Amino acid sequence: MKEDSVFMVMDQDTDLSERGCFKELVLHSRSVANCAQVKSEQEREVKRMEEEAYKRYRFKAKPIPSTVTEPKYERMLMEAEATRQINREGRMSELAG
Repeated sequence: MKEDSVFMVMDQDTDLSERGCFKELVLHSRSVANCAQVKSEQEREVKRMEEEAYKRYRFKAKPIPSTVTEPKYERMLMEAEATRQINREGRMSELAG
């Protein structure tokens, strides 16, 4: 409303043709303000909807892959022991033979 008073003071010293121009400026400034208000309302509504969607979202962890739960180290130990046994039997047979 402060803008309106500024235009009205300026409007007093002008002729009729210029008054129409100032009135258009006042109307334009009001419509710009209304557009800005509408835009900010729309942005707030979009943000509110995004926040509600985020609140409804439930985090669910993905299942652990089976490769993680496999006993790899034990398998490596068993393979190393089997290789050692084979090598030992081979050496024993060479000594015996």
